[in-house]
Amino acid sequence: MKPPFAAKRSGFGLLGLIVLLAVLAILAGTVGPLLFREYVAAREAETRAHLEALNQGLVAFYRDTGRLPTEAEGLVALVTDPGADGWRGPYVGSAREAAADIVAEDAWSRPLAYDRTPLLSTGQAAAIIVSAGGDRRLGSGAVGGVWTVGGTADGTDGHDDLQMLVDTNGATSEMEALTRTRMEAISQAAQEHFRVQGRFPDYLSDLSGAWLPPAHGADALVDGWGMPMAMTVDAAAHPPAAVVTSRGSDGEAGSSDDLSLAISSAASGRRTSLYELGIAQAAVDGNTSLSLTGNWSIDRAALGLADFLATDGWGIAYALRVSTRTVLSAGPDADYLTAADNIPPGVVPDGGAPQGLVLVAGTGAVGGGGCKRLSFSVRNAGTGSVAVTSLTLTWAAPAAYFDRVKVGGQVVFDSGQPRIGTGTAAVLDTPATIAAGQTVAIEIYDFKVNATSGGANVSMANVQMTITFPDGSVVTFNTGAC
Repeated sequence: MKPPFAAKRSGFGLLGLIVLLAVLAILAGTVGPLLFREYVAAREAETRAHLEALNQGLVAFYRDTGRLPTEAEGLVALVTDPGADGWRGPYVGSAREAAADIVAEDAWSRPLAYDRTPLLSTGQAAAIIVSAGGDRRLGSGAVGGVWTVGGTADGTDGHDDLQMLVDTNGATSEMEALTRTRMEAISQAAQEHFRVQGRFPDYLSDLSGAWLPPAHGADALVDGWGMPMAMTVDAAAHPPAAVVTSRGSDGEAGSSDDLSLAISSAASGRRTSLYELGIAQAAVDGNTSLSLTGNWSIDRAALGLADFLATDGWGIAYALRVSTRTVLSAGPDADYLTAADNIPPGVVPDGGAPQGLVLVAGTGAVGGGGCKRLSFSVRNAGTGSVAVTSLTLTWAAPAAYFDRVKVGGQVVFDSGQPRIGTGTAAVLDTPATIAAGQTVAIEIYDFKVNATSGGANVSMANVQMTITFPDGSVVTFNTGAC
C-alpha cells in the first residue's frame, strides 16, 4: 500500500524543480552580466594601475638616460638594461610589473602598444601606451599612425581602449635646471682658469680636478641628460670669450632645444690686471731715478720684474705713460685709446698706443732631449702687421749655438753651418708676417756646444733670454727649468 502523500510529494518536487530552474534562469540573466562587468572593471583597474606604473617608470628612465626607450627596445627596457648610458633600473616596482615577460602586457595578457613619437588627435605627449581593453580590439590608433585621444565612439573598435600619455616636460625642466647649474660651475671654473693662466682652457676636460669644486663630482661636465657638454673659445675676441653648450633633450647639436652659456673673461682679466699693476706700479714708484723709455718690455727688464708682468690679464702688453710714470692696461677692449675702460681709467700712453710684438706671459720654456729647444709665443699688440725677417737672440751664458727656427709651426730658418750664437741676427729664409692681434708660437732648435761641428747638446734651462725683432720689438724672459 502506497503512503497517502506520495503523489503530492512527487508533484511538489517537480514543481519546485521547475520554479528553481526559472529562478536560476532569471538570476543568470541578471547577475551574470553584473559579474562579467565586475570582472572587466577589475581588469581595467589593474591595467590602469600598470599603465601608471609604466608611465612613472618611463619618466625615471628618461631622467637617468636622457631619452625614452626606442620602440625596438620596448617597455621591457624598464626592467632589462638595453645598454642605455645611465640606466639604473628596474623602473617598475611590483613583482608582476617587474617581470620581463609580462611587463609589456595588460591585465588580459595582451601586448600593450608603445609609441615613442605619437601623433595625437589633440595635444602632445612624449610617448603613449595603449591597452586594447576588454574587447581585445585596438581601435584608437596604431604605432606610426594617429591616436584618437580618449578612445573612439561607443560600439566601435577602440571604445574601451585604455591610454596613458607619457609627459616628460617636468623631467625636462629638472634636467634643464641641473644643466644650468653645472654650466654656471663651468663658467666660474673657466674664469678662474683664465685669471690664473691668462687664457681659457683648450678643452673642457682641462677643468676637471682642481678647477671644479668636488661637490659637482664626476658628472660636472655632462648635462642633465648625461651627455658631455662642449666649450668653444674665441681667443681673438676683446676680451676673449667662451661658450659652453649642451645638446639639450634631443641629444642633437644645433637644434632648438640646445642650451648655452656665454663666459666672459672681463672680470677675470680685470682682477689679474689690478693685481699685476699694483706690483708694477710699486716697482716704478720705488725707482724714481730710473729713466723710463716708454717701452714696457725694456723698462720691465730694467726694473727686474718677472715675465708674467709683460702682459695684462687679457694677454695685451702693459704700457707706460712716461709723463706721469704710470703703468696701464688697455682694458678688456685691448684698445689703449678708448680710455674709459683702461686701468687706471682715463689714462692713455704718451704718443698713443704701443706697437709691436709682446711676449705671451708664461710661454717661455725649454724642452727636448738635453733641454736644447727653446719655445715661446708673441702677440702683435699693434694695429698693423709686423714683418719678421730676422731674429736676434741674446743671452749671457752658456756658450751655445742654434741652427733652426720655426714660426707658427713652419720652418723659416735653417742655417746648416755655421750655427747662430748670441747677439747674431738669424736672417730668416722665409719671412713671417704677424697680423694685428695675432699670436704665434716661435721655436728655436738644437742649441749645441760649437758653431761648426755642433757637438754635444747645451742645456738652455734657467737662462735670461732677450729676443729682438726687426721692428724694434724686444721680449725678455727667463727660460725656467727644463
